[in-house]
Amino acid sequence: MHIHIKKADANGKMWLHPTIEEEYFYGFNSREIKEVKAIVKENVELLKSAWNEYFGQ
Repeated sequence: MHIHIKKADANGKMWLHPTIEEEYFYGFNSREIKEVKAIVKENVELLKSAWNEYFGQ
């Protein structure tokens, strides 16, 4: 279970399960990465629910 993050030419991937982990971030500065990680952690249950709904699990 993972999400992709895009911003202009930057992109990233974070795992939501079994733990919240960074796979990669390309083109983001350190402040943006920190902000993305905080948003993901604050919304992980919503993101997991949306993932399950989209993929039918």
